[in-house]
Amino acid sequence: MSDIVFLQAWTEVEFPSFFNSMTAVLQPCHQTWQGMKTVSELREHNLPVSVNKDSLYKERERERKLKEQEKQKGKKCAACKERTERIHRGDTDD
Repeated sequence: MSDIVFLQAWTEVEFPSFFNSMTAVLQPCHQTWQGMKTVSELREHNLPVSVNKDSLYKERERERKLKEQEKQKGKKCAACKERTERIHRGDTDD
């Protein structure tokens, strides 16, 4: 016969220290390190900014229905209503 035993315990674990980049060593003494420029900084200096075509907003225009089409649609609906009323009354022409 065997038993299962669960042990919950805390122990110290050593982990390596994180890498810290030394950017100041790469620059000459009279220069300071400067990180990546933001898009607004590039625009201030009139530098070209790359733009993905997928990121651009596209303006959509809705098609306007013609008044004639709306009138015809209304006539069709009226004819359908009359026919359904006749069917419910029992006055079928078919």
